[in-house]
Amino acid sequence: MIGLKKILLAVIICFNFSLYSQNESDFYTETWNNGVTKNLVTDFGANGNDALDDSSAMQAAINNVTALANGGKIIIPAGTYYLGNINMKSKVHLVFDKDAIVKPIIPDSGNWRVFSFGKKSATVKDVSIRGDGGKFTIDFRVPDISKNLRGQVFLMLNVDNFLIDNFHLLDDNTIFNAANFGFTDYNGQFYGPQNGVFKNASDNRAHAGYGIAQVRIGKHILFKDLVGNGGVTLRIESGSLQIVELHEETHDLGIFDIVGRNISGSNCNSALMISPHTMTNGKVDVENVTTTDCATAVRIDKGFDEHGYPAGTFSDDCIVSNVTANYGVNAQLNWWRVKYLPCDKAIRDLVSTTYNPDGESYNAPAIAAIINTATGTGAGTFNVNFSNVIQNGFEYQSKTMLTTEDNTDTTKNSWPYCESSLSVNSSNLLEEFILYPNPTKDFVHINLPNVESITLYNILGKRMDNISFLRNNKAIKVDVRSLKTGVYFLKIKEDSSKPSINIKLQKI
Repeated sequence: MIGLKKILLAVIICFNFSLYSQNESDFYTETWNNGVTKNLVTDFGANGNDALDDSSAMQAAINNVTALANGGKIIIPAGTYYLGNINMKSKVHLVFDKDAIVKPIIPDSGNWRVFSFGKKSATVKDVSIRGDGGKFTIDFRVPDISKNLRGQVFLMLNVDNFLIDNFHLLDDNTIFNAANFGFTDYNGQFYGPQNGVFKNASDNRAHAGYGIAQVRIGKHILFKDLVGNGGVTLRIESGSLQIVELHEETHDLGIFDIVGRNISGSNCNSALMISPHTMTNGKVDVENVTTTDCATAVRIDKGFDEHGYPAGTFSDDCIVSNVTANYGVNAQLNWWRVKYLPCDKAIRDLVSTTYNPDGESYNAPAIAAIINTATGTGAGTFNVNFSNVIQNGFEYQSKTMLTTEDNTDTTKNSWPYCESSLSVNSSNLLEEFILYPNPTKDFVHINLPNVESITLYNILGKRMDNISFLRNNKAIKVDVRSLKTGVYFLKIKEDSSKPSINIKLQKI
């Protein structure tokens, strides 16, 4: 009986810890009501109605409040403020009106940020930046952004007990994430961010390789309600040689106990990415990942060896649950990820051969809900426990998770097509193929021999089953009067020994 009670108690403790670990109060302790309340405009002379630099006024306000015994709030009223390289300090809480707009001060060269937390300083504790009444705006669409795209809003370094809440970034394909969680040195020791909540954040026009947040170093942090447009919404990716060297030396720096809830993306690379590079990391627990028109909802990368260090991993108890991917044809794909698309020419024809504004990605069809190259055994592999994965509209892809085994023979020479599909051009079928008229508004006539099957798909890859194919010897008449105006693809199979070909059909 005593043994049973112990087991039940252990179950209850584990259950309660699971619930508790999802509460914001487990990650961040609120302290913003402990001190004074100041106003950036009336108390420190900032002006939200001009285009002058407000950084000195903001820094003076932060220095004033942090010196007080209990710190306090700094209210930033509606208006437009030009800020750059602001050093956040302990016991300071910036409260932006929902109609406040922050525009960056951009240097001619080098990496830049709007707010830094604990850069080469003592630990910044009990600190927050939040929107009041809704999301405040950070606008990177300033005229001189093109001179230096290497910017970010929040640089999270030596900070403990923090909250970032309620902002929207108007991005313009800048290089770096809106928030970068990394490390810094202070008095001969190295530190990273820990114990915090990052929530209610959104962006648009993100570079395919970046997005809202990247965790390179971090411990016990909750990411919640992130909505990305472009890029990777939550990028949990350790990297850089210096980080790896420090990790091998101290084993304290890394990625541990990262929790994500409600992470979404549209017209993006992925909503969630987990990649260890050469670091040995801990647990990641993410629930509710949703994408529309993204290459994948979730991307898991295998670790690799580099610079003499062995391949990295995450712990085998990582969890990703409730994943929903919705198909579209305007996802962000780097050239090499196209290899995960089926070789069907109808699908590959939808891959743009012109760069997106970020200069690195292409518009292309969504691939699948998940690409996971960390499965299996050997160096760099680790287990992620997936549950409740759904994908909608992927007519050409029945698998919800792809692995390295799903690579196609796409090379730089054949891109965006597969090598094997290009060889179809030598088929006798094409020599005897006649399709007319094309474009057409009512009927299309096809003259070809020995065809096993013909199928019509729309541009989204959906099979059009309500189309009639009338055959007469070698001729086939297709009635397309019921179709909407647009582009379609005829998938034609000559016989089982030869690959299919796809012919574009324009309905006018």
